[in-house]
Amino acid sequence: MTKTWSMAKQLFYWPCMKKDIESFIESCNVCLKFSCSKVKEPMLCHDIPELPYIKIGMDIAQFQGKNYIVVNDYFSRWLEVEEIRGKTTSDVVEKLKKIFSRFGIPKNIVADNNPFNSIEFVKFCKQWDIQLTTSSPYFHQSNGLAEKSVDIVKSMLKKIGEEGGDLNTYLLNYRNTPVTGLSYSPAQLLQSRRLRSLVNNFNEECLKPITVDAREEIIKNKNKQIMNYNKNAGKEEKEFYVGQKVYIQNVLNKKWFPGIIVNKTEYPRSYIVKDVNDKILRRNSKFIKKVKDYDLVSGFDDESNRGEKKDNILVEKEKNNINVQEKRDRYITRYGRKVKKVERYGYNQF
Repeated sequence: MTKTWSMAKQLFYWPCMKKDIESFIESCNVCLKFSCSKVKEPMLCHDIPELPYIKIGMDIAQFQGKNYIVVNDYFSRWLEVEEIRGKTTSDVVEKLKKIFSRFGIPKNIVADNNPFNSIEFVKFCKQWDIQLTTSSPYFHQSNGLAEKSVDIVKSMLKKIGEEGGDLNTYLLNYRNTPVTGLSYSPAQLLQSRRLRSLVNNFNEECLKPITVDAREEIIKNKNKQIMNYNKNAGKEEKEFYVGQKVYIQNVLNKKWFPGIIVNKTEYPRSYIVKDVNDKILRRNSKFIKKVKDYDLVSGFDDESNRGEKKDNILVEKEKNNINVQEKRDRYITRYGRKVKKVERYGYNQF
C-alpha cells in the first residue's frame, strides 16, 4: 500500500487520493487473500477471583507418548499434574474428582475445546455446579495460564529425563517458590503456610501458618503485565455484527477467504462464522477481517447506495443554499444571533 501510494503521487493528483487508494487496495480480493495476519489487539485478562481455587485453568500435556492433565489455580498459581491413560473425557473426569476432593469444587473452569467441550464433560460440569468457559479454536492465548502451565510441566519432565528425579519433588519446590512478581508462593496463597521440604527443614519458624492477603498485589502485577503487553499492540477491533461480510483466515496456510458473521458468542471477541464452503466455525476476531466494497471511480463503498448518496448530497447542498439565503434576508449571524437592521432617516427610503 505504501509503495502504491508513493508511485501514484508522482504521476497523479486528485482530492483525497491517498484515502481512495487505501480503500481500493483494502477491497481487492487478491490482496486480501494473501494479506498479512492481523496485529495483536490489546490484552483482555481473566478476572482475579476473590478466593483460591474458585477459578482454575486446565489443559492436557503430551510428552514422550504419555498424557498428563495439568490444572492451575488463577489465584494462587497452585499447579496440579496427574498422568492419564488417554485423552478421553472419562479419564479426565476421574482425575479431576480426586483433585477436587482435596481442594474443593471450583466455580469456573477455563479450558480448550478438546475434550473439555464434549457432551460428557459439559454434563459433568452441570452436575458439579461448575461454569465451563472454552477458548476459541486456534486461539490459545485465551487460556494462557493453562498453556504456560503445560510448558512448565514439560520443562520439568525434560529435566527429569536428563538427570533423573521425581516429578513430585519438582512440584513441591515449585509450590514453595514465590510467584513471579509477587512476594508469596502458591503454597502461601492457597494454604497460608510454607510446605516443609529438604530446603527449609532446618528452620521451623518459617513453617508456621501466616494468613496472607495478596489480591491487591496480584491485581497490581497483572496490570503491569497488561501495560507491557499493550505497548506493542494495535487498536481494538470494533465488534462485528450478524450478517456482516468478512474475510476469515485459514490458520494452516495463513490465507484469507470470504465468509459471513452468523452469530456472536457470549465470550469476548469470539464469533460464529460461515466460510465459503458453508461450514460453521467458531473464530476469534484475530482471524476475522472486515470487507470493504469500494469503487475507485465513484468513491462510494456500496454500489446499491451510490445513487442514494448522490441524491443526499444534492439535497444537502440545496438546504445549505436555502439556509444561506434565509440568513441573508433575516440578518442572522453565523452564530445564530438576529441582527436588527438600522433605520437611517432619509436613507432607507431610496
